[in-house]
Amino acid sequence: MSVGALWRWLTSQTLRGLLLLVPLVVTVIFIVWLSRTIESSLKPLFEVFLPSGWYVPGLALVLFLLCALILGLLTRNVLMRKLVIWTERWMIKLPVVGSIYPVVRQLTDLFSGKNQSQGGSVVLVTFTETGAQAIGIVTRPAETMQLPWLAADHDLVYIPMSYQMGGFTLVLPRSQLQPLSMKPGEALQMVMMGGMVQPKPAATPGV
Repeated sequence: MSVGALWRWLTSQTLRGLLLLVPLVVTVIFIVWLSRTIESSLKPLFEVFLPSGWYVPGLALVLFLLCALILGLLTRNVLMRKLVIWTERWMIKLPVVGSIYPVVRQLTDLFSGKNQSQGGSVVLVTFTETGAQAIGIVTRPAETMQLPWLAADHDLVYIPMSYQMGGFTLVLPRSQLQPLSMKPGEALQMVMMGGMVQPKPAATPGV
């Protein structure tokens, strides 16, 4: 094997390894960053209630996940769900918090697939002038909005952009929207990765 052929072989194998390592490294870095953010944010709060010397590194993250688990189990109870609704209504009335919390809650509900009747359906948008198509998410049907300039047969559609956290919102007639059997999270993942990530096929009924 010549030196040139050996160099090309080593380069191709290194690139192949990088393609496997980079997504893994980026994922690990994101998880570590998120864990450290939660830990540093909640650590002072837990140190107030715990006796001196009881706190160990990582305890805030563990307790945070434990609280999330307990809350998820409690919300299966009707009374607890009513308490959550009452708490959310109270938070919306607070200054500053009332402007931020509803937006964050709507985004989490949208991307998790909740409240599909209020928005969150994935559609294929056809631009009639050029024939081009794009994947979008109906953030708010016209029936749910009291806007005089929004026609009854139009919807607000969010068009995400590839390889970045961004996009734009368009007011489009439903004649240009074709519903797709995808979840918002799957659509965002596919679009943000430029189509390289394919959504999971829908399960066949009865299988």
